[in-house]
Amino acid sequence: MRKGSALIVVLCLCALPWVSLAEDLFPPEWRGEISTTSQYWEFMTPLTGFEDLDGDKNPDGLLPDGYPRGGQPFLPSTRLWISPEAGMEWMPEDDPFEYEPGQVVGLGVWPLSGYMDVLIDNHDPNPQNIKLIWVQITWRPSVEGEELEFYLFDPDPVADPVVVGEYLYTPTDPFGWRTTAYFWQLPFNPPDELFRFGGDIHVDELVVDTWCVVPEPGLLAIAGCGLLLLRRRAK
Repeated sequence: MRKGSALIVVLCLCALPWVSLAEDLFPPEWRGEISTTSQYWEFMTPLTGFEDLDGDKNPDGLLPDGYPRGGQPFLPSTRLWISPEAGMEWMPEDDPFEYEPGQVVGLGVWPLSGYMDVLIDNHDPNPQNIKLIWVQITWRPSVEGEELEFYLFDPDPVADPVVVGEYLYTPTDPFGWRTTAYFWQLPFNPPDELFRFGGDIHVDELVVDTWCVVPEPGLLAIAGCGLLLLRRRAK
């Protein structure tokens, strides 16, 4: 992937609330601003292609509780293409773990050893020159030591994705579930963008937030504060 030296804009993180969506643990501070999107998939049915996760079945993804659809004028359609390894099939549950009453990870799971493609269409008619991508993935390794990997971007970000948060549900279990939040920045706002992730992993949930923004002096000034608050991957 092409590397870049441009400044990565990260807003200062506020307190991270536990919300009713079980695995939405690290929402970006800018969620809900004009020209932002917020969508999630819990994989409670075995849908695998753009044609299944688009249209009337899931036109724009579901919105986390408390985020009004009417307040988001430029909500795009984010679509998924799930390509598991041959022989891998969707599972209604996989070693589920309940960490709070009614909040369970490991329900509706894709065992990959393959990949997921995420295609984000941009419907903001105003030209912008920065696009921020914030992705939360709840997953676990299916092979000890395996890591989730991003290995396709179109267009390329200015730098590799940065881990901005991680929560381990069972810290001593090498195969335990975790929610990891990633951030990256595109150098412009394209008509659409694609990213791919995969590995020998099981995936329970995906949350995607995006923001088309024009950098202002105040925004750039607080970028350093945000970078200091990045939460590195737990060892």
